[in-house]
Amino acid sequence: MKELGERIKKLRIKKGYSLRGLGDRIDTSFTHISRIESGQKTPNLSFLYKLSEALNVPMNYFFQEEWEEEEFENINESELLRKALEKLEENIKEIGEDMREEFNSVNNRLDKIEQSDKLKDLKTKP
Repeated sequence: MKELGERIKKLRIKKGYSLRGLGDRIDTSFTHISRIESGQKTPNLSFLYKLSEALNVPMNYFFQEEWEEEEFENINESELLRKALEKLEENIKEIGEDMREEFNSVNNRLDKIEQSDKLKDLKTKP
């Protein structure tokens, strides 16, 4: 989790936010963000979602470091999210079982998005 925190800190600084400024933007305390950046606290998925929105990056940004660059070529966002969830599931025991419910919720939402995308594709094909 320390690597994830370092990645968040690097992006926050790159985007020009102070701890307090980013905290205000995502409605959390600067100390909460500081603990996550230092690896003292594990962020939940809803925090990462808010963070990705505030910093204008896809959620998979926080997990992509573990992937090879060519894995990103010609992959749509739902595939990238699926890969991020797969990586997260591999590490769920390290993160804690209390996140299992949140993981399952995001996974279910992603399934619905993919089903919706498939239906759209079927409707647009001649």
